[in-house]
Amino acid sequence: MLLLVSLPSPTRAATCSNEGFRAGRPSAALPDCRAYEQVSPADKNGHVAVNQGYPSQATPDGDGLGYLSFGVFAGAASGSFPNGYVSRRSEAGWGTTSVSPPTPDPTPAGGNPVTYDLSSDLSQGVVKVPLQSLAEGAPSTTNNLFFADGLGYSWINRVPPPVSLPEECPLPAFGAGCWQLVDIVTFAGASDDFRHVLYEARANFFDPEDFETLYRSDFENGSWHVSLAGVLPNGEPAPSGSTAGSGSSVFYASTSADQSKRVANAISSDGSRVTFQAAANEGTPSEVGQLGMTEVYQRIGNQTIQLSAPAPGATPANPAPQPATFWAASRDGLRVFFTSAAELTTDSNTGPANEGVDLYEYDSRGGTGQLSDLTVDPVGAGAEVLGVLDASADGSYVYFVARGQLEAGKGEAGKPNLYVVHDGAPPVFIATLAEGSAEGGGDGENWTQTAVLRESYVTPAGGHLAFTSVNSLPTTNFPAGYDNVNPGTGLPERQVYLYSADSGELVCASCDPSGTPPVGPGLLGGVRRPGGKGVSQSSPFNPVRAVSENGGRVFFTSVDPLDPAVPSTNTAAKVYEYERAGEGSCTAPQGCVSLLSSPTSKGEEIFLDADENGNNAFFASFDRLTASDRDNLLDVYDARVGGGLPEPPPAPPCEGQGCRGPASSAGTPAGAATPSFHGTGNVPPKRCRKGKVRRHGRCVSRHHRKHHHHRHHGKRQQRGAGADRGAGR
Repeated sequence: MLLLVSLPSPTRAATCSNEGFRAGRPSAALPDCRAYEQVSPADKNGHVAVNQGYPSQATPDGDGLGYLSFGVFAGAASGSFPNGYVSRRSEAGWGTTSVSPPTPDPTPAGGNPVTYDLSSDLSQGVVKVPLQSLAEGAPSTTNNLFFADGLGYSWINRVPPPVSLPEECPLPAFGAGCWQLVDIVTFAGASDDFRHVLYEARANFFDPEDFETLYRSDFENGSWHVSLAGVLPNGEPAPSGSTAGSGSSVFYASTSADQSKRVANAISSDGSRVTFQAAANEGTPSEVGQLGMTEVYQRIGNQTIQLSAPAPGATPANPAPQPATFWAASRDGLRVFFTSAAELTTDSNTGPANEGVDLYEYDSRGGTGQLSDLTVDPVGAGAEVLGVLDASADGSYVYFVARGQLEAGKGEAGKPNLYVVHDGAPPVFIATLAEGSAEGGGDGENWTQTAVLRESYVTPAGGHLAFTSVNSLPTTNFPAGYDNVNPGTGLPERQVYLYSADSGELVCASCDPSGTPPVGPGLLGGVRRPGGKGVSQSSPFNPVRAVSENGGRVFFTSVDPLDPAVPSTNTAAKVYEYERAGEGSCTAPQGCVSLLSSPTSKGEEIFLDADENGNNAFFASFDRLTASDRDNLLDVYDARVGGGLPEPPPAPPCEGQGCRGPASSAGTPAGAATPSFHGTGNVPPKRCRKGKVRRHGRCVSRHHRKHHHHRHHGKRQQRGAGADRGAGR
């Protein structure tokens, strides 16, 4: 049944050239002349289209989306965990193809998931596949990285460390999944053309003497060539290991990922520069006194320089050596941002005992490196930088949090203050954020890289920042601050804010325009989970585009009924859009907040990604929002400006598992059924001849259909437990 809602807003334009795809349909109430298009295929083999906790990725133009599911459909090879899919839009509509690697060797229970890291156009990428030999020479006893481009697979990590199962493996605590803790190999970044790939590897997770080591693999003359990337300035490999940036996580796609690690842009867009961390060995004069301290280096060709060394001629008051931490870099690798308690420039001040931490930039654009302290605080204990949210693609903007009062008369000394630095100018204060607490809460996710819980986003050009805060901040639309105290709990709820650097304007994007206090949090790129926890769909390499490049649109999730079409009793998470006045169809001076997902869905709706200008907003919903959706399973939709596709004829009543609703949100583990869907996504299937019925995209006899169903149902029961254990790791 299609859900029909039509509540036009008096603050929005009402004339749309695509009204034929909107009138009388669920799309009728959407802003900006948007219309729903079903992205995932109509036939999903009885599975949900996308699973929470895994990243999705839209192409910059919004005509493609990559996403992950435990389900086997669209021609996926049975057994991958999870399966990867790419849906693309053409004149005929959305078509879906599988990018899942074949897994001819069975994965042990509790095994690592397959991970996918794709190029911006989704045409190629790197997949990490456990215990599979997908290319000549690749052993099936290790985790391997393969380059995939739709034509085949080539083996990237051709120099893996030796495999040896430690004595601890038989312990019940590890059981059959023990293999996943040895021979760890992790993708750590790639050049734009994916011909230069970084990865980290370690031979034995249990051995404290075995360190992660950074390698690079370069595709030359038809094959991959591996070399050490973590080489110190004296030409020796880092004896205590090396990591891309401040370190990728071997489990970056899981909620156990280390929240303090940053790896984005550790390899430059052309592959010529690699920024890494390693312990200094004092092999060069710049490392004197730093023996064993983690410092930041950059390898260019066959040479390595230490970025976190004191600047030439620097005479700070306190030159005591200190470790350094990488936070961000420009895409070309010419501008690198790191923090250290060491006083590395003449004007640095980190306090008499180095109790403060400053933010530094190493700029190589002039041909010779220039080190600058971006957070000079001449009094007290220095800037006390807590962390960096992110930097723009060219490094001209960098957003960070510090306890120092770095702009005179603004912020609160000793509190977590949010700042921006533009091209080396003095820091500009944005807002004072909330402290963390032992009970949880606070705004710590705003200044730590949380691979799964990412609550900040900087637009590539750097002019706009979206972030969340528990504090009630004074904004343009709420000058005295929004009353964000939940009347049911008496506690403040997190809200989404948008800052524009050029104007200095701060707005609350997720605050109820009526001023009604919230009943739950507003989450940037997240979805409400039990206990109010958000699960983001970002990855360390391709953060979800929560803000359009011009800053006119912000996409967020909230349980508050911010649209009159949402019943006040419906507290399932829904996807919303905030628009500034003049953006899209918004004419309200204080901006517009509009619902993009279904007003009546009782299941959680998940924002997945958007294109660069926000014209395509992708989300997942259980509701049937187009006639092409013929089940009650979770599907992927595009709320597309000027969108709409011809709809197929009415579908026959659903039967069997295809009728399942939100209860099936966990999905079915990979390998539960055979792949069967081949085609162009949502095109209606052809009718079967008399005496036959359609099953998994094929016309079979009624007797064969019954037998087929029972046979695969049995397989599903037998194989589900092991895959579920892997998902929970």
